[in-house]
Amino acid sequence: MPFIPPPESIILQTDDWTLNHNLSAKLPGYLMLSPTGEYVSDFSDLSPNALDSMGRIIALTTQTIKDTLSPEHVFVGRYGVSPGFSLHFHFVPVYGWVKRLFDKDNRYDILKSLYNPQFGSTPDGADWQLYIWREFVESSDPPAIEGPSVDEAIAILRRSINSG
Repeated sequence: MPFIPPPESIILQTDDWTLNHNLSAKLPGYLMLSPTGEYVSDFSDLSPNALDSMGRIIALTTQTIKDTLSPEHVFVGRYGVSPGFSLHFHFVPVYGWVKRLFDKDNRYDILKSLYNPQFGSTPDGADWQLYIWREFVESSDPPAIEGPSVDEAIAILRRSINSG
């Protein structure tokens, strides 16, 4: 069964792709891209047109998040490997204020003991991704956000992505 997001969360919809704000995320600009109206388990299941447009939409989405919400990074990950979940992508903005919250949260200090000195002793994308997932998606009491709200971010992103 394909995922059909509520209209108020949709940023962009094409014949092949639907881009929406992650319904569970309390972090403004945390988006998801999924095939429109069909269940797809693998890239090989996508139509040639969907494959052709996928890269352009990923690039447009990443750039729009950067230009309008000004995160320090935007992570893009492929999901949908659990049974019943269609292939989809997560776009995760990492704001400077999120990094500062992570640095102050001593519950995540345990991660430092896992760092490989060969790769440095500072947090990386995996650390921030874990923090964002636990604190802004799973938590019923997320940290306070800085900047636009989720609803404001949806409006900003929708206006920007559809004007270009």
